[in-house]
Amino acid sequence: MPPLFDKLAKGVSKAAEQAKFEAEKVRMTSALNSEIGKLKAQVLEAKVAIADKVLELRAAGASFPELEPLIAPIADLEAQVAAKEQELAAVKAMQFEGGAAPAPAAEPAPPAAPVAPTAEAPAPAAEAAPAAAPPRFCPNCGAKLGEGAKFCPDCGTKIG
Repeated sequence: MPPLFDKLAKGVSKAAEQAKFEAEKVRMTSALNSEIGKLKAQVLEAKVAIADKVLELRAAGASFPELEPLIAPIADLEAQVAAKEQELAAVKAMQFEGGAAPAPAAEPAPPAAPVAPTAEAPAPAAEAAPAAAPPRFCPNCGAKLGEGAKFCPDCGTKIG
């Protein structure tokens, strides 16, 4: 082969090896990100299980003074969730009756501000709303899934 073609062949071979290396790097990165996401989802599920147990024990009369500022706002937030779920059910139950779209309800309530822990926790509600389902995560990449998701919004994996 003439020297020019040898040089060209070596360059193409080197480029192919580099592309192979980069492809393997992307594959390994993706696999590790997936594993990390799964582990993070397991950590979050474990934390949710701990929180659920603490709330269950508190409802049974156990006292957690150091956690009270974090626990106390939960009943209020659950009540807000329950109210929004009732609104959602009412909207879903609406039937088309011809004419224009239904009139919007009065000014929607502003979203609840995040609740910061305080030194003095408000008294807990007498009866807490049922606990919401724990969050779900993609088994492939660990992304948080919306309620009823059929596919992961991040990686597109079909959800069982």
